[in-house]
Amino acid sequence: MERKILYAQPLVNIPHLRYKDLQKGVYRVRFLGDFHFTDVGRCVWKTAKSLDENAEIKPAVEKKKLLEWDVLISTNELWILLEAWYYRGFWDVPENMVVSIEFNGDDGAISEFVKHFVKSLGREPLEIKDWQSFVQCFKVTKENVISQWKYYLGEK
Repeated sequence: MERKILYAQPLVNIPHLRYKDLQKGVYRVRFLGDFHFTDVGRCVWKTAKSLDENAEIKPAVEKKKLLEWDVLISTNELWILLEAWYYRGFWDVPENMVVSIEFNGDDGAISEFVKHFVKSLGREPLEIKDWQSFVQCFKVTKENVISQWKYYLGEK
């Protein structure tokens, strides 16, 4: 099965979430938390809830490396794995991070989700600050990453 993964560049480190809340299926923004969910994570969750009020969220694993995280979001049509990765420079700087958004579901549902997500985010999610480091780290091509976004946005 082909992996359906999109990559998005966060611009801000907020909101902060705690693993204990997520283990209970509760999305609760904290002033201080275990990790930075970022603007990308927040918009994925916001999009999921707008498309399915019964959407659920939970951590995929207890904890990853310092400041990296992964979260599962499920709706009635999609299963979404969000993973935060630092691919360059100093940690705790959103421009040095990328969030991978892996989908399991029908291409039509993914496309609808992606269009709502980009509208909610209010900007181009592919503003990767350092393509060379990104490509080296993830072993993908810039062209492939961009074509995946275009495919789900209907810009084939």
